[in-house]
Amino acid sequence: MVKKVGLCAALLLAGALVLSPHTASAQEDVEPAGFGVGFDAALSSANLAGSTAVGGLGVGGLNGNYWVSPNVMLNFILTAGFALPDGGDLITRLGVGFGVFGVLARGDRTVFMLGGRFTIAAIFNATGIPEADDNQAGIGLDIPLRIEHWLDRHFAVNGQVGVSIGILPDTGQPFAMGVGTAAAWGSAGFTYYFDPASGPFGGGGGGGGG
Repeated sequence: MVKKVGLCAALLLAGALVLSPHTASAQEDVEPAGFGVGFDAALSSANLAGSTAVGGLGVGGLNGNYWVSPNVMLNFILTAGFALPDGGDLITRLGVGFGVFGVLARGDRTVFMLGGRFTIAAIFNATGIPEADDNQAGIGLDIPLRIEHWLDRHFAVNGQVGVSIGILPDTGQPFAMGVGTAAAWGSAGFTYYFDPASGPFGGGGGGGGG
């Protein structure tokens, strides 16, 4: 509960930064560009709990953002997990996610985005898990509202909320959906951008400076 309240507060604060008159006067300073890595989680991860093996079928972990233009961002997520039970086979979990986000509003260091994301995850050799096949798969669909705020030239934090759908045909929970509920929250994330001109410091030569 504390985590959800904190994320909500962060979203409200970042939203105020986006929409305030102060930031509106500096809208042209935000020109996101380049590639960054960090942590992110799909909204549907809570719906894709599934089995308890190696963290379930949610997709959250290594994040990659790539800004193809100041208004369009590609989002990639990769996750992997392994467990070796006593006397059993190695349990392996793999998951990937891909999303596209478009900018709805921007401030001097903050962007407010709407996007769509697709995730797929699978667990192999999940022997002995109740109500589950040895091999399982899950599909997640997200429609997130996302806020990303740069703290300096390289480092940005984000939060998101929206609609999430989880489909788990092999785990006894074939369908789950959340709309602005606990199941529709993704964890707050962060990204480190390698290009110093990324984020609100776009323009190729360090144009918005902080």
